Amino acid sequence: MNAHRFLLLILVCMFGASAFVSTRQEGLRKQLRVSDVPSVMTEAELMELEDPFFRLVLKQPGQMTSLSAIEDRLQPNRSQRQVFVVSEDIARSSHGQRRMVVSFDGTSSAGPLDGNVMLSVFFDPNGPDGQPIEAWGWDERRGRYNYYKLDSSPSQQQMFWTFRGSSDLADHKSPSERQGTCLSCHINGAPIMKELFFPWNNWDSFKFRAQYLRPSGLSPWPIARSPRLTQLSGAESLEGMIMSSLDRFNRRRVADLVSPTDSRRFDARLVLKPIFATTEVNIVSADVESGMHPFQAPRTGRPTSEVVVPSSFFLNVALLSTLGISEANRFNGLARLNPEEYSRLISETRTLFDDEVGDTLFAWFTPEPSHIDNNYVAGLISSGLVSRDLIAAAQLVDLERPVLSADRESLLSVIPARVALGGDGAALKSSVLELARLQKPDSTSPTAFFVETLASGQAIERLRLRVVEYLDRETKALGDPATRSTELSRLYQLLLRRRRDVLRHPELSALDETGGLLFPLPK
Repeated sequence: MNAHRFLLLILVCMFGASAFVSTRQEGLRKQLRVSDVPSVMTEAELMELEDPFFRLVLKQPGQMTSLSAIEDRLQPNRSQRQVFVVSEDIARSSHGQRRMVVSFDGTSSAGPLDGNVMLSVFFDPNGPDGQPIEAWGWDERRGRYNYYKLDSSPSQQQMFWTFRGSSDLADHKSPSERQGTCLSCHINGAPIMKELFFPWNNWDSFKFRAQYLRPSGLSPWPIARSPRLTQLSGAESLEGMIMSSLDRFNRRRVADLVSPTDSRRFDARLVLKPIFATTEVNIVSADVESGMHPFQAPRTGRPTSEVVVPSSFFLNVALLSTLGISEANRFNGLARLNPEEYSRLISETRTLFDDEVGDTLFAWFTPEPSHIDNNYVAGLISSGLVSRDLIAAAQLVDLERPVLSADRESLLSVIPARVALGGDGAALKSSVLELARLQKPDSTSPTAFFVETLASGQAIERLRLRVVEYLDRETKALGDPATRSTELSRLYQLLLRRRRDVLRHPELSALDETGGLLFPLPK
């Protein structure tokens, strides 16, 4: 080989290798934790991604980084897109950032888009250009959500896409394992909409219109005149999409537990955790504005009508209804505060919102049992994996604390780590009673009460009687002028404690995205 040919071969190898590396670096990278250095994904890893977002956007040659181009690639028909806006600053029109969620309808070359892909991007008054984009896609084949983010590192000006993980085994993660990952918020691995139900505090909806997002509104932002916001929809539409996504996700979770012979064995403490522990919360409120929100003008200083405390504040109405305890529905409308009573609670406790005595946009903003937990437990029951008796016995322990009950969570100590599920929960019940016999819990403990109730075979009826007793007690306390004020104060202090419990929780605290504007609390 002569010198010229040898030099040419060296140059070809060098530039060929360089071109290969460059091409690989332009592809999708993996960054499961914020602190990780993004790494190029292998072909084997890429083959594991089959959701519509990956197939339509990330699998294509080159990096697509323009939000408009991505929207057009997913669904070129603007009429089949919807835009939703959320922020704990939603009522403040003067400044700040908001989060935009974009959903897509119709069918693509990668299959149906409805509920299978969504984007999330922050924007300011001028729009979302140049902002990071978050995306998730549902992989029907593998039964999981994949999470992606368009971002840049401090040392690089160019933005690039990274794979941020999937929902696989999300519910197995510890708080430390979640830190810096998408699973710090998506605790079970599924999409979240924390204000899932009416009246969607912090969301633009038919119940509250953020006028600055509308061209005809008061002091409209520049983005209000953009074509993108012609697809602005209310949270009432997103609610149904998210619920459908959670329902589908839970059906796959439950289906993965079912086997033809009911002989498959699992880590039962993880599988059954949502029966006993709060894995996620939703947050709900009364349907009347408080009149004391610091960001809203004008401030009336009190609600314009009575404040009806949500029934889920008192107990887990949705789960009790699944168990056939219809008496729980009688808590609807039980506690009604007139405007003076409600404003007095805020002023007497000096509840602060953004360092001012005030309240959230809608009154009585309270953590409640999550739809994803209740829907999953309902699936366990309907699939014959767990008995209604076991659910009822667990609810009887700390019935009046529907979320974050330490007593109810302690019952996991008598759930065997390995147990066969199925047979309408008969084997599970037997295993729980046997483990409790070996452990011999203190007779005054929540565990002993749970075991005795489960063994009685009368858990459903006992729960029904306890709900009626609770209802009668609250009805009397709120109906008697001599005790009403004291009881309202007790209930409001309970509301404040639940807010603190969420903010102090090692996982749920991530729901406060603005560092103090989620829940008003006294100092």
